[in-house]
Formats: sequence, structure tokens, C-alpha cells
Amino acid sequence: MEGTKTDVPYFKIKEGTIYSSLVEGDLPILDRVLSIKHPKAQQIKFAAFKKHNRLWAAQWDGRVRFLKRPSNKFPSGLLRVLPELLEMNGFPKFTIDIIPSIRRIDIPEDLLDLIDKNFLNGIELYPYQIQAIKDLLRENRGVAHCATNAGKTEIATAIVKFITTFLKEVAGKSNTIFMVNTLDLLYQTKDRIKLRWPEADVGLVGHGIFDGDKDIVVATAQTLSRKLSSKNPEEKYKCKELLEKTTILLLDECHHTQSDTWKDISYSCYAMFRYGFSGTAFNREGLEGFRNFELMSVTGRKLASVRNKFLIEEGYSAKPVIYFQSVGEKEKNLDIKSAPIHPLPRTPCQVLQGKTLIDGIFLRRESVDGKKTGRSFVSINRKEELISSDYVITKCYYDLAIVGYAPRNESIVLWAQKFQEENKPALIIIKKRVHGRVLEIMLKKAGLKVQFVWGQTDPRKRIKARKKLSDGKLDALIATSIFDEGVDAPSIRAMIIAAASSSYDKNLQRIGRGLRKKKEDNTVSIVDFVDFQNQHTLKASLARLEDYESEEFTIESC
Repeated sequence: MEGTKTDVPYFKIKEGTIYSSLVEGDLPILDRVLSIKHPKAQQIKFAAFKKHNRLWAAQWDGRVRFLKRPSNKFPSGLLRVLPELLEMNGFPKFTIDIIPSIRRIDIPEDLLDLIDKNFLNGIELYPYQIQAIKDLLRENRGVAHCATNAGKTEIATAIVKFITTFLKEVAGKSNTIFMVNTLDLLYQTKDRIKLRWPEADVGLVGHGIFDGDKDIVVATAQTLSRKLSSKNPEEKYKCKELLEKTTILLLDECHHTQSDTWKDISYSCYAMFRYGFSGTAFNREGLEGFRNFELMSVTGRKLASVRNKFLIEEGYSAKPVIYFQSVGEKEKNLDIKSAPIHPLPRTPCQVLQGKTLIDGIFLRRESVDGKKTGRSFVSINRKEELISSDYVITKCYYDLAIVGYAPRNESIVLWAQKFQEENKPALIIIKKRVHGRVLEIMLKKAGLKVQFVWGQTDPRKRIKARKKLSDGKLDALIATSIFDEGVDAPSIRAMIIAAASSSYDKNLQRIGRGLRKKKEDNTVSIVDFVDFQNQHTLKASLARLEDYESEEFTIESC
């Protein structure tokens, strides 16, 4: 219902578990503040034109609206952030009357004081962790923006233990879903919860397992999504039953809520308590960012923050020293921020057919009737294997400038040898599997003990590979993006970032693998590259530099 027009906007809103609704008030203003411009609006319009949906494309203003008409409902995660959104949109004065959800629970402060440093088994909670736990529990939903090594799993476990132990009479029997994104995290999270809370009844949903009857269920988003949309009625029913009986929803690496998979699961879950955890939850854009807006719609606003700078200064995390190695440019002392952007080479993909990367390694693209299929193969010692089926012609520059660029790969080998001499086993992060295979052979030819793991490697073999690196049985471990998030590897003292990404999330997540606290020398050496090969690689290098500077890491050019 639209209210009368006054100088001060008025909203009467009924709070719900998943959606809240406007009962009375200024509907046009609410519709305006609960919308945001889509970052890919032009691409979406262009695609609509190509599909002959031209009328819709011409009428759409490029904004995504979270207020649904005519029901006047919007995601409840945006309710508590509404005052900030109104101020951002030029409404410094307003009145909001909230009819609280009948399921909302306000926890008294004297009950929160029961959380002390000995609340979990085997460790003493740090003061900042206790504060974060209390800040989250004061609200029924929200985000903990915790950098790597802040102890997100410990914070989440303490929240579940508190609600299960002290709020049983109010909240009833508590069922928890702890949603993760990878198989590595699936097993790691279960083990960590059992370690910190031995009495917990923990099960898994993922990797062919469905322990939906346990009190705490650690689940992969992919498995929940697949079962929720399954054509098998029994599978679908079991998944919906699990989501509907859940009291506490915990989202690890919650920045993934921009994906439809995570949103669909979250909106299908009836949990009264829902918390997100991530080291990159709110990126460079702040509240104005589309991704952050989507995140808050699922989880709510940011309630706790533990930054890298604090953890490093207080000695909770290792101090990183990032060495930026210039490649593709002779002028080593060139200020990369003022460097000219070289034009993109217009080399057609045919140049990659038969392209020699090193002795015995060739890369080619498949052609059918003279047309590229997008399938890429690598030939290693005359044995050809499929590397990727998603390459497109616009990504050709990456193969030329990163995967197949000999000076860069040779520099990676030299750094790995240097770290070997210093007794620092190195984790090498790459983007494409073909790059990992190339580096694996180059490093072995250089006499290093090396292993390569990627998405299709069995999770148990990945765990063994990490242990071999920790025990010093490997000189280097090469890994794709499967090691980007949450994987616990506290012994890493050297890293080589060979992936050349411009993603804020990926850059900080990758650096985070090396920030675990060390027993003796609490530092970690990290190598990255300033890639002058073309405009795309240089732009990505500058983005990484900006991310490192924003975290106030020590950076040295070389």
C-alpha cells in the first residue's frame, strides 16, 4: 500500500524468515532503494536483442529490483541494512516501523557472557573471536568478514554450540547446515567441528554421502542444488525436508551467494539463524556493489570484521613479503603504475597449433572443417590429452602470454629452485590445467620433487599431497583454483602465484593460503609477476598490486 506523500518517508514492514513485506508506506521509494544497476546490463540487453526480445531490452533500465510486485515482498537480509540504503539514496530522515518475526530471538547480554576463552575443546578462543561470536549472536543473521586465519570455523562452531546448548528451550531442537563449496572443505570442516566439539553429531551431504538425519550437516552447495532440482521425487523430498527443518544456516565463503545455486538453496531454507563467513565478503565496491547487495539479501549486513592488517600486527598471522617479478619487459625499473598499456597482439588461434612450449610439450586447438571447436589439447612426449573444453578465441592471449610464455615459466622454475635451497617447499597456484602440466615437467627436469593436483584429483590424494608438502617430501606442489579457498596448509612458507588473475576474491584467497601462523619464523615469501606481455595481463597485474596495497602487505620489486 502506498502511503501519503510527506517529507519524511515512512515504512511499516513485517519481518519474515526468508522474505519481509511492506504493510504500509512509500512504495515507490522502497522500490528505488531496493534496486541496483546490474554490472553487465549492456551485455544482457545485447543478448536480449539477439534473441529478438527487443521490446523488453528497450524498456529495461538496467536495474535489478529486489522488491517483488505485487506482493511487495523483499529478502529479509536487506531489512536491517535499509536505513543505510535510504541515506545512500538521499533520504537522511525516515521512519521505519518493524513488526518483528515471531521466530526472532533476542539473546540477553548476561547469556552471551557465558562465552569465554575455554568455550571450545582443545584451544583457547582469542579475544577478537569471542567478540565476533557475540556480535553475530546479537542479531539472528549477518556476515562475519574474517580474513584467512581468523578462525572462521571455530567462530561458526561456537555459535552452533551456544544456540544448541543455551537456547534449546526457546529455539527448540537445533538442526544446522554448514554449506561449503569444495570437497576439500567438506571433510576439513567436519573434522574441525569434531575436534573443537567432540560431542557434536556431525554428518556429510556430498561426495556420494547423505547424512541428513544428523544434528549438524556439512554439505556442498553443488550436492544440495542437484538434489533440490532432482527429478527423483525421493531425493528432492529428502533435500527439501532437510532445508525446512534447519534452524541454523552457516555459509562458508559466502561471497558465492551471487550464484543462483547458493541463492536458491538459501531461499529454500527456513533457518531462523543464518550467518555468512568470508575473507572477501565485501569487495572494493562497498554497499553500492551489485555482488555485495546480493550477498546482503541472503545473509544480512556485516556484523563482525577481522582484517589481515590486525592479524599480522598482532602476530596471529604470518607476515607476507610479496616479490613482484617483471616479465615481458626489459626495463626492470619501470614504474608499473605509469607503464604504457601495450596493444593486444592480434595473433589468430592457429599460431597455437604445434606451438612448442618446451621440449616435448606442444599445445594445439581442435579444428573441424576449418572451424575452431574450443577444445584444447596438450601433447606431452607424443601422448595427447584433452585439457579444456571451454577455451574461446578471446582467451587466446592467456595461452600466449601466460601458459606458453617461456621466460615467465623459466622464472617460476628459478624461484622454486631458490626456495628449495632455502628449505621452503613452495605452493604454486595456476589457473589452467595445461599450465600445471607444463610446469610439472619443467620442474622435474630441473631436478625438483613436484606433484600436480587439480579438480579431478581424488580429495584423499589432495590431502596426501598437502601433507607431503608439509613434511618436506615435496619441493613444490602445483595446484589449480581448488586450493583458493579455505584449505588449511599451515606449513606453507613460500608461494608462487602463477595464475595472473584480476579477481579481488581470488587474489586475497590465494595469498591467504600462506598466512597461517608459523611456529618459528612467522613470515611467508610470495612471488607474483608484473606481466607486460599485453594489455590484459598488465591490467590484471595492476589489479593484484592494488589488492595487495589495500591490505598493506610488504611489496618488493625485482
